[in-house]
Amino acid sequence: MRAYLKRSLPTWLLIRPAAARKQDAATARRYSACFSRARRGLADETGASAVEFALVVFPFLALCLGILQFVFLHYTQQTLSDALYSSASNPESELTLGNKAGYIAKVCAKVVFQTDCLSSTNGIKIELMRLDDLPTTTTAITGSTFSSGASGDVLVLRATMPTPQIVAFIPQLTAKDSVIFRRP
Repeated sequence: MRAYLKRSLPTWLLIRPAAARKQDAATARRYSACFSRARRGLADETGASAVEFALVVFPFLALCLGILQFVFLHYTQQTLSDALYSSASNPESELTLGNKAGYIAKVCAKVVFQTDCLSSTNGIKIELMRLDDLPTTTTAITGSTFSSGASGDVLVLRATMPTPQIVAFIPQLTAKDSVIFRRP
């Protein structure tokens, strides 16, 4: 192998004065000592698991909380949908009489974890109107209209409910649903 190196290196690198060779040997020993200390420092793995844990735990925690936030959204959407569809198939007396507060209380009783469901600002918003009165453009559900119409009218029941916010950096998620039915 040395013969190969001698053939491949230029001659001015191979022929050096003795002083230069001594200086190179001393430098090599210093570098060797420095690198051996560095190797020992790199081989020391105390605290490595704590650093790895710190790098992994926060993204994992954010992922788990985000999944939980979307589970709450799905649950709220399902509960709201079930309440509206059961009202459409068998309308409650509060709905046919136009008792908005009573109907909201019945829907809120079906939602388990919504503590402020009855709140006028953060709670559920329900609208009931005749299909003929529904605007053809997209409109927000404000909860201002609650008209039960006459017998035989086709009614639109719309509702929106915010989900509980667990993760602050995810915007407030809102479940929305609507159903059309004929009043008995």
